[in-house]
Amino acid sequence: MKKYISGADSSGKSSGKRCLAKRSLAAALVFLIGMLLLGTVLIYASTAYHADDRAMKLEKKLESDGHLTWENGYAVLTPKESKKQAEGIIFYPGGLVDARAYLPQLNAFRQRGYTCVLLTMPFDLAVFDMKAADYIYPNLKKLDVDEWYLCGHSLGGVAAGQTFLGQENPYSGLILLGSYVTDPEASSQDILTIYGSQDGVLHKEKVSEKTSQVEVLSGGNHGQFGDYGHQAGDGKAEISREKQQSETAEAVEEFIISRRKK
Repeated sequence: MKKYISGADSSGKSSGKRCLAKRSLAAALVFLIGMLLLGTVLIYASTAYHADDRAMKLEKKLESDGHLTWENGYAVLTPKESKKQAEGIIFYPGGLVDARAYLPQLNAFRQRGYTCVLLTMPFDLAVFDMKAADYIYPNLKKLDVDEWYLCGHSLGGVAAGQTFLGQENPYSGLILLGSYVTDPEASSQDILTIYGSQDGVLHKEKVSEKTSQVEVLSGGNHGQFGDYGHQAGDGKAEISREKQQSETAEAVEEFIISRRKK
């Protein structure tokens, strides 16, 4: 009887030690994961680009005027009057940039009569939601738009390009701002690339007239397509942000009009 009790005590102590070891390991893993997540958040917070005052004030004005509404995962900017042949632009924001920073550029499109859809991305990175346009596309049927164009800035342009060059493509064209086509077999008649002559971020050697129509904005840089301040590594612009965005809207309109004639 004593041996039996002694055996039970020994087994219980051993089992208790194993349980304690597992709990300690689990606690260590939770702590490690927590520290990794905290580090990721801190890195993101220190490198992300936030929308500036001009963009934030425009957001409030557009909302109060009834021209901006936020949905789940995107915002819709509506023009005062749509064109007879209504086109719309679905926009992918650049990497680590607050989507609202692009409201001024999209407003420049909107003022020319185009309905615009601004996508929002997890952690402001389009790579986490490359097919965002495809996911929301069914919801856009309620809007008064006949044809949709994809558009994206920088890393967002790469994501837009991946979506546009997919097998099932309901979009009429692709517009890249400070970005480039990744598919060497892409058709230049369907794609417009716009970048500034002072762009210090874009790999300009990757922009080819074989895969897209190219428009170079004299004096423009990489970051002035959005309103989020100076971007690391970018060149100094020789034109104002407003002028760059206005010239971009003009070039986009010319591209869309040329597509109508085909």
